[in-house]
Amino acid sequence: MDCETKNKLQLLSLYLQNLPKTIPLADPSSPQYGFDFFILDDENIEDYGPIGALNRELELRMGQRDKGPVSFKERGPSLNAVTDVLGGFLDQYHESPETVLLVKWADDLTIAAVAAFKTAGIELPSHMTAAKLAVTTAKKHQKQPAVHQPLSNSIDSRYIDLPEVADLRTSGARIHPLSLEATRRCYKVRDGEVWKDGVLTAPEKVVVRVRCIGSKKCGTTWNTPRSRDRIMGHLAKCSHTDEKIQDRAIKFLASTAKGPKLCIPDGEQSNVMADAEVVVTTHHGRSDGKKKTVETGKSSFNPFISKGKQDLKERVDHAVMKFIVCCGIPPTVVDSDEWKNLLLVLNPNCHTPSSSTLTTSLITKEAAKISEGINSFLHEARHLTITFDVPGGRTFCMELNDAVRKKHTAEYILAALDRATQRKHADCFDPSHLLNLAIKDIFGMLRGHVIKHYVPHTISAERSS
Repeated sequence: MDCETKNKLQLLSLYLQNLPKTIPLADPSSPQYGFDFFILDDENIEDYGPIGALNRELELRMGQRDKGPVSFKERGPSLNAVTDVLGGFLDQYHESPETVLLVKWADDLTIAAVAAFKTAGIELPSHMTAAKLAVTTAKKHQKQPAVHQPLSNSIDSRYIDLPEVADLRTSGARIHPLSLEATRRCYKVRDGEVWKDGVLTAPEKVVVRVRCIGSKKCGTTWNTPRSRDRIMGHLAKCSHTDEKIQDRAIKFLASTAKGPKLCIPDGEQSNVMADAEVVVTTHHGRSDGKKKTVETGKSSFNPFISKGKQDLKERVDHAVMKFIVCCGIPPTVVDSDEWKNLLLVLNPNCHTPSSSTLTTSLITKEAAKISEGINSFLHEARHLTITFDVPGGRTFCMELNDAVRKKHTAEYILAALDRATQRKHADCFDPSHLLNLAIKDIFGMLRGHVIKHYVPHTISAERSS
C-alpha cells in the first residue's frame, strides 16, 4: 500500500471515530455494519474473487452510491473497523488491479463522513482534537461497567412521545399498569423535523407506535394497541430498563403461565414424570362400534363441559410447548399442514396454538415460571457456587448473558456475576456475617498454635471495625 492510500485510510478513520452524535450509537449486541468481526463467505470468494466479494459485501452493508454519498445509519466500533478491513485487503492484494475498487470505497466513505459533519453543522475534526477526545473517551470507558446498565432517562431522540389516552373500553382486559409505566406512545421523528418535548397530538398520516423506555439502546417498538404478552416478554429480558421492571414482568409472566406448578426434585431425582398427574385421554367413540348418544335436556352440565374443554386445551398447549422446546423443533412446525392433519386424525376437536402464540406467549411465560421457581429454590439454598460459563455438578441457569461480540475478560465476567448476585440473591444471606463466624471457628480450632499468615476480608474488616 502506498503512502497516499495510507493517508486516506487514516483520515477516514479519524472522521469515523468522531462522527456527530446526531447519528445514533450502534447497539453492541446487534450492530448493523459489523466490520469489527468481518469474515467473507467462501462461496462469494469463489464466485467474485476476494476483492469482488468484499466490494459486494460493502454494497450490501453500506448501500449503493449511485445516488450520492452513503448515509451512515449508526456509529461506533462496528463501523470504524471498516478502515482495518480495507487496509488489510489493500496490503494483501496490493498487486491486483482490482484494488482501485477499495480505494474508491475509501474516498466515497470519506465524502459521506464529510457530508455527515456538514449536515450536523460541526467542523471537521483535526488530529489534535481527535487526540483530546480519545483521552476523554478512554477515561469514561474506564468507569463504565462491562455489562448493560439501565438508562438514566427514557428519552429517545428518534421518537416524539405522546400522552396516554384514556381507556374507554367497556369490556376486555385492561392495560396492565406495568405496560403504561415501561412504554411510551410515540411517533418517529420525520425527515427535517426536530425532536421536542410536550407534544400532545400526532400529526396527520403519522403512524403512532409504542416504544420501550429503553428504546434508545434496545430499539424496540410495537404497533398499537399494546400487545401485553409481547411487551411483558421484552421487559422481562431488556437490560436497559430498571431491574425492578424486569422482575415485575417475570413475575407477571410466571403467574399467567399454563401447565402444572414447577416442582424441582431433590437431589438427582428424575423429573420425567414430574407432571404425570396431567393425563390427556380422548375417545372418538365406543369400542363396540355403536355411536354414543347424548340425552337432551341436560343443559345443566354445559358449564362443566366448557370447563373441561378449556382444561384440555391448556393441557394440550402446555404439552405441545414442551415438545417443541425440549426436542429442539422449530415452532413453525405447528403451522404446517402435516401437523394439522396429524391432530385431525388424533382428535378432530383439538386445536393447538400457532407458532406466534408459542413464541410470544407460551414459551415466554414458561421460561418466566421456571426462572421464578429456580430463584425461589436458590433463595433457600446454601453453599452456592456461581459461575459464568463453566457448569459443574448440579447446575441451574440463574440468568442468560448476551456476550456475543464481546471479550470475556475478567472485568466483564466480574461485572456480570456481580449484577446477577445483587439482583437475584442480595438478601439470601449475609456473607460477611457468615465469614466472621468462619473466622471465629478457625481461630477456635487453632487456639494455641501460631498463625503466620492471615489477611482479613475487606467486608469483614469493615464490619468488625
